[in-house]
Amino acid sequence: MNYTIRPIQNADIAEYLALTNHINKETSFLGTSPDDPIPSPMQLAMLIKTGRQIIFVAEHENGSLIAHLGAFWRRGQGKKLKHSMCVGLGVAKDFWRHGIGNALFEAFEAWAVGAGITRLELEVMTHNKAGIALYKKRGFEMKAPNETPSS
Repeated sequence: MNYTIRPIQNADIAEYLALTNHINKETSFLGTSPDDPIPSPMQLAMLIKTGRQIIFVAEHENGSLIAHLGAFWRRGQGKKLKHSMCVGLGVAKDFWRHGIGNALFEAFEAWAVGAGITRLELEVMTHNKAGIALYKKRGFEMKAPNETPSS
């Protein structure tokens, strides 16, 4: 299967939002549900333009978006935490186990190094065994919900 990993473009926003909604409906692995509010295309465009939201997408050879990895500064970009971002990954179920999540992480991590990001955080459902395996492969460490993460 051929796909391209690239930063999101304004022209992708409507399709990205539809993909996110589609992924929310087909899996219980995400921390959001299809009923949760989502940003409008204009709000998302502004978050991307101002650098508050970083999104990489996987584009299938047929031109459709099939996966995304987004990151944001959960606690703002203050002096103490500007090196830390929260990451979220979504892959359409038909494209699981093709290395797309790993490829998205590789692209994002290359961007993060250049941007001075030295800490990545994410949350994962305990029943998402494939996700946990990917995150461990990428170097993430598991912390219990009541543990304080180290910097």
